[in-house]
Amino acid sequence: MKKPLLLLTLWSTGLMAQPTFNSTDMFGVNETFQSWDVTNAGTIDIGATGANSVWNFPDLISGTESTNTYLNPAGNPGVSNFPGANLCQAVTSLGGNPGYTYLKTTSQAFSIDGVWSSQQGTETISQLNPDMDIYRFPFTFNSSFTQPVGGTTTTQIAGVNYTYIRQGTQTVTCDGYGTLTTPLGTFNNVLRLKTVQVYSDSIDFQGIPQVFNYESIIHNWVSVESKGVTLLSHTSFSVNGSATISGTLSTIPTVGIAEASNKLNFNLFPNPAKDLLMVQTPSLTNGNLVAEIFSITGQFIKKIELTNQQGSQFNFQLDGIESGAYLLRLSDKKSSGMQRFIVI
Repeated sequence: MKKPLLLLTLWSTGLMAQPTFNSTDMFGVNETFQSWDVTNAGTIDIGATGANSVWNFPDLISGTESTNTYLNPAGNPGVSNFPGANLCQAVTSLGGNPGYTYLKTTSQAFSIDGVWSSQQGTETISQLNPDMDIYRFPFTFNSSFTQPVGGTTTTQIAGVNYTYIRQGTQTVTCDGYGTLTTPLGTFNNVLRLKTVQVYSDSIDFQGIPQVFNYESIIHNWVSVESKGVTLLSHTSFSVNGSATISGTLSTIPTVGIAEASNKLNFNLFPNPAKDLLMVQTPSLTNGNLVAEIFSITGQFIKKIELTNQQGSQFNFQLDGIESGAYLLRLSDKKSSGMQRFIVI
């Protein structure tokens, strides 16, 4: 039987020290992480919280995967609309066009300056005024702030440009700290942030004024180890009174395991795996393959070079790999792909 990769916390004899999040704990340029939509987000029990909380969600189901990479803003699409940004988050999901969130990080706060995206050649530009603060440093249990929410979003509908005007408020509160368990592992010294946003978008659509009223209640679990990246999110979002629930899971950001710009698709099974992981590849023309396993925190575990793999299936022995969540990156000379798997 494999030993658990992530040790159980031994707090029966004492309480956890209260964690504090500072500007120096944030992620940086060239760091990357994977995220997944949670298909059963409605099962997340927000519940009560406070000091030394335990949040246990091992049965969440991951859906669409996205790759998130932090970049210097210069040279990226739409950057001219966000002259105050000093960081950019590029998000790409399988089969989708990339989106770019422009960020501002200072010693006082970490904020969103705006978002640029393009679908089928149509640009959407969201400029926030003021910048939307995610953290104000130092941030710890019971930290809280309230600020206005405002700005404009310009997009194209049926070939005509329209602009939405946003107005409202948000309040961000750190309402607890403790231990978080997800399908990706167990994380200690986690802070939970509760963000309540109430705002409206107004637009003059073909001469008819329209107003859309929104309310979001967002719970984000973050830690110093995750460098400010949300390990788990749960969002209750309503538009004119019609509500939806969504969630995301994320890995801890790392340097050096980002995917290449060309996506290499492959299948893994069984998942979870025990002693053997099977990898199925499509027909490849870019040379030999390299398979690498990383821990969910980015630590290199194992590498295998695969010669002349052409539309084949091969086995990856898991001997010596302990139970836990991992990432497998498969690469050829021009492209790469990454998928999460679990060893039991």
